[in-house]
Amino acid sequence: MQKNLIFILGVLLFMFSINCYSQNKTGSNDKLLAENEVLSSKQTLTWDLQAFVLTDSIYYTYNEQGNRNECLIYKIINKVWVLDGKRTYYYGNDNKLTEDITQKFVSDAWKNSVKNQYVFDENNNLTDSTYFVWNDTTILWVENYRTSTTFDTEGKKVTALGQRWRNNNWDNNRYYTYHYDTQGRPDTTFVKRWQQGNWRNNSIYSYTFDTDNNLIEVLIQTYWGQNFGNFSKINYSYQNGKLFESLNYTWQINDWYLTEKQSFFYDDTDKLLITLIIGFEKIGWLTNTQNLYYYDENNNLARDLTQRFRNEQWEDYRRTNYFYDLSNNLIESQTQSWSGNSNSWTNEERKLYTYNAENNLETILNQDWRNSQSVWVNLTSSTYTYDNTENSSFVLNQRFVDSNSTWVNTTKTSTTFNNDYKEVIKITESWNALNYWWKNSSKSEYSYDANGYLTEKNDFRWITSWVDDFKHIYQYDANGNCIEYLGQDKRDTVWIDSMKYVYSYDIENRLTEQTYMRWINSIWDSTEKQILFYGEPPIIGITEQVESLQFCMNYPNPFSTRTNIGFKLDLPGITRIMIFDINGKLLQKIDKGFLYEGEYIIEFDGSNLPSGTYLYSIITNGRMYTKQMIMIK
Repeated sequence: MQKNLIFILGVLLFMFSINCYSQNKTGSNDKLLAENEVLSSKQTLTWDLQAFVLTDSIYYTYNEQGNRNECLIYKIINKVWVLDGKRTYYYGNDNKLTEDITQKFVSDAWKNSVKNQYVFDENNNLTDSTYFVWNDTTILWVENYRTSTTFDTEGKKVTALGQRWRNNNWDNNRYYTYHYDTQGRPDTTFVKRWQQGNWRNNSIYSYTFDTDNNLIEVLIQTYWGQNFGNFSKINYSYQNGKLFESLNYTWQINDWYLTEKQSFFYDDTDKLLITLIIGFEKIGWLTNTQNLYYYDENNNLARDLTQRFRNEQWEDYRRTNYFYDLSNNLIESQTQSWSGNSNSWTNEERKLYTYNAENNLETILNQDWRNSQSVWVNLTSSTYTYDNTENSSFVLNQRFVDSNSTWVNTTKTSTTFNNDYKEVIKITESWNALNYWWKNSSKSEYSYDANGYLTEKNDFRWITSWVDDFKHIYQYDANGNCIEYLGQDKRDTVWIDSMKYVYSYDIENRLTEQTYMRWINSIWDSTEKQILFYGEPPIIGITEQVESLQFCMNYPNPFSTRTNIGFKLDLPGITRIMIFDINGKLLQKIDKGFLYEGEYIIEFDGSNLPSGTYLYSIITNGRMYTKQMIMIK
């Protein structure tokens, strides 16, 4: 019943969802932030021995109204930015989307791929949507499919015409007509199909509601040559505003044939008591199952009973009983199956739960029923223990060996917490069944700062003693944003950097950069960096293999606190200077905007930085030029 109801509701939602579809098509979902704060670019960079090199970029531009204007996709090929693809959006004077075109950049030229054209009415209803594909042979856009929709003054769909482009003409495919009752509820939907040059009736969907606006029937009729004939229907019934029954029918031999009935039953507090599914064949009702739900006086589920209908009566099939203590803690769940031979319930499996005085879980015991002996047989168990201050816990996992009726340890985990209930130490041990002793397996130690942020996690493995395995180090800014995650391996007696992520944020705490780096040959080899830009779009990469920068250098070098970065542009373009530390962490951005060809000198002030080696990159026209500078105070 639920599936059928969901289907019907889905049909209804589809009928009323065209406005949402229109909003998506107009690009309103692309307005990620407030005006001038939208996401303008997402870029992927790799570390190429000396500098970060952009390898993949997606650029977003917006019009003055905040709608997405263009999406450009760039890739690096032979160290040169190459436009790979783009999607362009076009709007009318009323700021409604009229067209979007997707293109691929091939052989230094744009190659059309697909196109959509949209027409909206004054109420922002999508009245026409046409899908095109590009034909390389004719060098023309070729229509593929079109949907034309009409609406009433309240924005409800009236008609929808689907057409396919065939033999240089629009060939009708399907036609929908929507009708509503006086209260604006769906009444009927007529569907026609185009066959042999004429519209032919296909089907009718009819909807019926009660006085409380509950959907009580969906009738589907198909066209049988000269008249519409019944095909199927679903009837819904309600009590006290709650759905309690649905009946599924098919039309057979000039009469409705009930194929399935689904019923829902509730108590006076609206708790579901029974779900019932009944199938019907020519020989009569063939019930699959029904589930009955029972609750205790505290509204805890006490029993879930499954029954089957056989020999014109309900027969129990399976049930699960739930038991609780005075604190409403679940203490047992027991599953049983009904045996028709013995006319009694047969145990199958159960779980037993115990708790301490503080209502913390102490044990979980899994058991199977051994019918030959009429006893519960232990399978596995987990035992939880805590200290008096709840600052530590211990979990012991065991399995039961039936041959000698003993519990055999498998693993155990000990966890220590601080006063804020954060993990401090976690140790996992495995049981050596041959030597009957616990063998350490793994351990993790956690450290936090004064704000409760995790600053370090050390992983250990056991050989003959605890051996450092891996270290996780976290750093945060003043706003609690994680700015670096560093992973280190222990080699001999020294921690060696292995990998790290570096994160950057803007003044509004929006993530702007995420860099993944590996430590190889004593340098950070960054395999990937993601850069997110908000507000004004960044530079757009050139597609020609032309050097934009003739030279770049800084003087003096080494320097005390200030140095001049000089460069000469051979091509005009938007230019940015970025300062990194030797590990590739971005320290400063200097945006110069659009610059014409010529020589430029930019002063860099490093008085707030310690002595060391730094990298500066000049980015222009999609290329990045990087050099090294040394500051000695």
